[in-house]
Amino acid sequence: MSPSVIEALADIKRLKREVLESHQFYGYSGFGRLLGGLLALLCAILLSTSLIPQTNQAHLVVYGGLCSAAALVNYTALFLWFRRAGDYERTRLKPVLDPLPALVAGGIISVACIQRGYFDLLFGIWMVCFGVAHLAAREALDQEMSYLGLFYIAAGAVALFILPAQFLDPWPMGIVFCLGESLGGLIFLRMRGRIRDE
Repeated sequence: MSPSVIEALADIKRLKREVLESHQFYGYSGFGRLLGGLLALLCAILLSTSLIPQTNQAHLVVYGGLCSAAALVNYTALFLWFRRAGDYERTRLKPVLDPLPALVAGGIISVACIQRGYFDLLFGIWMVCFGVAHLAAREALDQEMSYLGLFYIAAGAVALFILPAQFLDPWPMGIVFCLGESLGGLIFLRMRGRIRDE
């Protein structure tokens, strides 16, 4: 190929990359996700000790605390990003709203299961809903986040149908969310690093 054709192809590839990345959302925190993964693992360790009563109610309180802590860390990081972001970036907050229906649905189903005493279904429900939340924002996130969403859905299906998780065994939840959140954090950090490099 002639040098001009090679140069034109390189320009097309560069423009395609710029268009794709202009649609990506960079307001999420990689470190926040990594911290969420660590908290999930620490939660499993804590629930495995005699410090926490081995009752459904006590475990629910700890999981509620974990969810609240992870949300606080991630949404605080998002708020700090929002304060630093330019006007154009602020108008692109749709990816923050896209996952909310899946998370609200997960909350509603969870409350119904708790009221009926179906605690052993909760891990699978949480994993599936979290996976769907990842897929809901796939247009604005790196492609790898879609794969992470599929990982959560597959893990949830396993927890619901193949190896039913016992609610008082914290390890299925701890391992899946530690792995998933750690991978999500690394993906976000790589996305940010790629932007800095260009």
